[in-house]
Amino acid sequence: MDAVSVISRLLRTLGIVLLALLPAERPPAGQQPLNWAQDDGRRVATLEKDGFQVAGAHVILWCPTSLAREDAKALVTRLDPAVAALWRRVGTHPWQSVPKGTITYYLSEDSFVAHASGRAAVFVPMARVRDGRAPFLHEATHELLASTRTDRGSPSRRPLWLTEGLPDYFARLAAADAGMTETGPFDTPTIAGADTICAERARTPDGATMIPFIGRDERPDVLFTTDRSRFAPTFYTCSLSFVSYLVDHVGLNSLVDLFGFSPAEMNVRLDRLSGKKLADWRAEWLRHLSVGSG
Repeated sequence: MDAVSVISRLLRTLGIVLLALLPAERPPAGQQPLNWAQDDGRRVATLEKDGFQVAGAHVILWCPTSLAREDAKALVTRLDPAVAALWRRVGTHPWQSVPKGTITYYLSEDSFVAHASGRAAVFVPMARVRDGRAPFLHEATHELLASTRTDRGSPSRRPLWLTEGLPDYFARLAAADAGMTETGPFDTPTIAGADTICAERARTPDGATMIPFIGRDERPDVLFTTDRSRFAPTFYTCSLSFVSYLVDHVGLNSLVDLFGFSPAEMNVRLDRLSGKKLADWRAEWLRHLSVGSG
């Protein structure tokens, strides 16, 4: 059985419901919870029945017929070296739950938030493909950072600012390696520009509510509701900014190596980066941006 068939079978029988990404509490009145992975099995089945596949050395693309085959081939040509660059940048590690190989992209006409699965499969809405803001490499990095090290029966979770900010960082590195740009849905095409964009957004009323979640264990449940579009641009951009600051001071490998530990142990080790508490790194970063502490 080939890799695509295995993935498809897993998706149909198990589904891809990323429980760790769901809000822990009922959202406030007016907000509706989002579960963008709940229809993945149907999306796969639809594409296998009515769509077509284009494959490269490092990616497999499942496309709806609304995408011209030549455009799909061009997309594979663009993504293939970038995904190869991701593997070079992230490296291979014994804790990775996705072995080195192809990443399968499912492009769907549904309306949903692009997401990874932890099974070498990524789901991207066609709306993002058309507007040029698809997070192809960001989501692929989630696959490369998916870890087998978990806390069974523990409520501990990996910090959201790190699990989102580091994929953004790697995505921009790999995109540059491959001679392309990944702007992403939040319009942060470069690592160097993230600080300025973060500071600007953090000074808005909605943006200011996200700053307390950067560099801390708590995660903003609002990102998993229908109000996501108001707050996610600041959270993701500032997560990228803080990760970039840490990379400059403690090194990229130090952050990657954290995924080799359970969530609880990761949080402990985050508080010992280069012998300094995370709160101190955070305070220095906020002074660097001239943004309030939150």
